[in-house]
Amino acid sequence: MLQVFRVLEPEAAIIPMASVSELIFVSAAHGITPTNNKFVKQLCDRYVSMNKNRGDGESDPNKISIKGDKGIDSRPLNSLIDVAWAFCVFKDRPHDLKNITERIFSLPVPRSRLMLAKMWEVSGALKLEQAELKVAPPATWEAALTEAAKIESDSFGSTNLFSETMMTLDKLQHKFTKTGITFEWEQNVAVGKSKHYTANFYDKQNNMTLELD
Repeated sequence: MLQVFRVLEPEAAIIPMASVSELIFVSAAHGITPTNNKFVKQLCDRYVSMNKNRGDGESDPNKISIKGDKGIDSRPLNSLIDVAWAFCVFKDRPHDLKNITERIFSLPVPRSRLMLAKMWEVSGALKLEQAELKVAPPATWEAALTEAAKIESDSFGSTNLFSETMMTLDKLQHKFTKTGITFEWEQNVAVGKSKHYTANFYDKQNNMTLELD
């Protein structure tokens, strides 16, 4: 991925904006951040600056204004969600993240399961890691995100991978019987203090989680 970025870096200023948000998302997914990669920083700066109000005198590069009724170049919802997800990973653009997520939550809830899945993770980050931003999804978004997470968990529980993992864990239990170590795996359990995330498998006795991807 770094080799691809090195090739694209000279073209950072002319890459189509739809591709900018995709590249920002991909960089976050691969652990490449604005603090350790110049090209990613250029992409983030470009995405943010293009969202500023024209003529508003804003001079802070870490602040953007994204209000649907202010005559701004609004991004498509999928683009905003990709960048919000990435900024949750980067953790160095809190003002941008706040404004982008507020913009997202001002829009109608999408039907896309992929977008809702990403926003479920964003809402978790806002609640657990970025609580100081005081951004929370409105009731319509909260209900849709919760339902989408439940559907995703239930559908994954019926896959072959899930079934094979259960059988493997059962076999491992038999192997550990003589050692005195026991496991009591529960399936699809809400974990953490906030109970926001669901673990595919959770052993309360040993405080262990197993997440499949």
